[in-house]
Amino acid sequence: MKAQLLATWFGVALLTSCFVVFSIDEQQARIKQHRVAWLIAKLESNEPRWQEWAADRLVEIGLPALQSLRAALADEQLAGYRERFQEVINRLAIYEPGAGELVNGLQLRLAADADAIRPGESVTFTTTVCNLEDEPMLLPARQLAFFADGHAFRRVPETSGRAGDLELQPLADVPSAINALVLRRRMYFYRVSENDSIPARSSRPFTMIAHLREENGRCFFQFGDDKTRRLEVPAGGVARFRMAFKNEDAEQMVIVWSGSSGARISPSGGRIAEKEPGRWTGTARSNDVLLRILPAPPGYLPPAQASPPPGPGQIVFVPGK
Repeated sequence: MKAQLLATWFGVALLTSCFVVFSIDEQQARIKQHRVAWLIAKLESNEPRWQEWAADRLVEIGLPALQSLRAALADEQLAGYRERFQEVINRLAIYEPGAGELVNGLQLRLAADADAIRPGESVTFTTTVCNLEDEPMLLPARQLAFFADGHAFRRVPETSGRAGDLELQPLADVPSAINALVLRRRMYFYRVSENDSIPARSSRPFTMIAHLREENGRCFFQFGDDKTRRLEVPAGGVARFRMAFKNEDAEQMVIVWSGSSGARISPSGGRIAEKEPGRWTGTARSNDVLLRILPAPPGYLPPAQASPPPGPGQIVFVPGK
């Protein structure tokens, strides 16, 4: 009898202690939520010192503040403060899990707003470019735009042996004359293009809208309103996608000015290639995103064909009309 009573009292004490622990955790969570809401309100202050202080405190709280900040960013009544909210979100986004491999301080995170899509529908891909260094990072502005226009988008083929080839070949097979012209224009543009800066310990998001189309039993993504570039995807099943980013010294050349004489020219006739301080170089890949490709809905009508059908896993470039 005594043993049963002791066991009963032990069980009651254990339940009570668990309830107390859970209550403390819930109370701390509520306190943190209230603090986050209060700090977000301080971001709306007209005093720069309060804005900076609140931003630093939110970053110290970390990921628990991220959801509330994104909700505030979407609130139409707070539209006038979106730039401030986005700045803090960019600083917190580098701590989100699931990004690709860290390469020389840069990390890419790819996300989609859907896990399944059928012809006639669209999906938005968001690439977050993260700078985990303690100094600002310089990246070619034109190449950063590749995250929004489809140039950096890759489909990982079903055969793993060709994965590297598909990731590192942004240009598809086009007539040799056109290919040579595109390469010359791209290289010239890179050599004189401007750099863009991502602040230290921060990030920048890039969104890309991909429309799924079907023609003659073949599915492909079309990016934005541009009908000259397509990426074929398997008609049915699950497809794997990622972003690939590559920047080398040879692809970005700096014009060295010498007084009024203009650019200094090397003996070979080309401009001198020099790496700018803080400019990132390397090859980075994002995490993989899986997307289920569903059959076309009843009554689906394919769009008018605007370019030749692409080859498997290739982005096709066709001269614009």
